[in-house]
Amino acid sequence: MADHRQSSDTPSSIPDDLIPEIISRLPARAVLRSRAICKLWRSIIDDDRFPHAHRRHQPHMPLLRLYRDGSLAPPELNPPHLRVRIEGIDLRARASQPVIRFAVAQEHKHAIESEEQRPRRDRNFRYIDPAKLSHPSAFDVHGSCDGVLLISHGWSIYAYNPATRCWADLPENDSTVIGFYVHRPSGNFHILLSNRLRRAEHWVFTMGHKVVQRRIPSPEFLSDQNRIRPACESPPALVSGNLHWLPQSFQSDRQLLAFDTVSETFRWMSPPNVDADGRALLELEGMLTMTVMRGERTVQLWVMPDYQQPAWFCKLLIEL
Repeated sequence: MADHRQSSDTPSSIPDDLIPEIISRLPARAVLRSRAICKLWRSIIDDDRFPHAHRRHQPHMPLLRLYRDGSLAPPELNPPHLRVRIEGIDLRARASQPVIRFAVAQEHKHAIESEEQRPRRDRNFRYIDPAKLSHPSAFDVHGSCDGVLLISHGWSIYAYNPATRCWADLPENDSTVIGFYVHRPSGNFHILLSNRLRRAEHWVFTMGHKVVQRRIPSPEFLSDQNRIRPACESPPALVSGNLHWLPQSFQSDRQLLAFDTVSETFRWMSPPNVDADGRALLELEGMLTMTVMRGERTVQLWVMPDYQQPAWFCKLLIEL
């Protein structure tokens, strides 16, 4: 059997080269506790490559954003708070798992408790200064990628890893988030933005050791009178390294908009040949999928089995 070298500050029964594989298969709460075991384990979890490795071994769970759940607020909080939480839905277990919880003071005159003062019995809470919010409910989820959430409060945008509870914030700007993805050639998280005022102007923010903002060419035929819908309203579907959006309200040809996350360029794609509008785009078993409503009680699932040779087929018809 091969001789595995071991670090002096790790458990002697675990070879060092197996530790990343073990940690990447743990649930988020266990990963968080594992940071306290030793320096080596902490360095593995804090490595920029860990979120992607961890995400590959976790079940895909749709996210729900919920408001005003009184059971979440610690009784020590005064005045009453607006509660916000994100839950991951495990479809196999038919159960939900808490991902992150917020409590926002509704009255600006009351100070928010500091990080050290907040209740220790539930460390999933995070308290947000209401003075930074345009409205107490100004909370949006813009997407998730490799286990990292992109969320915002008012004009402030944050990337958050629930497994490590690490935060990164972007400089405040006048842009709308339309996409969130990993740029595979560099391994960095990129955020695709549309200018709120000049809607035909698009930018990419690179999140790493340094935030870099870069302007990119906008989709052809897009003007300042129309826009790509925000990701919090119409999440794009990530399939084969491309983001995809449903036809925008201003389009007459009903083409799908696609964005290559490697070359970071836009293009247009043909939708299924149906006489009804798509209701949602999603990834299903690795395929680009569109849901189409036919009448009030019939749903069709149209799929593109081979992304390199685009052709749509009706995979499933559901009678409600």
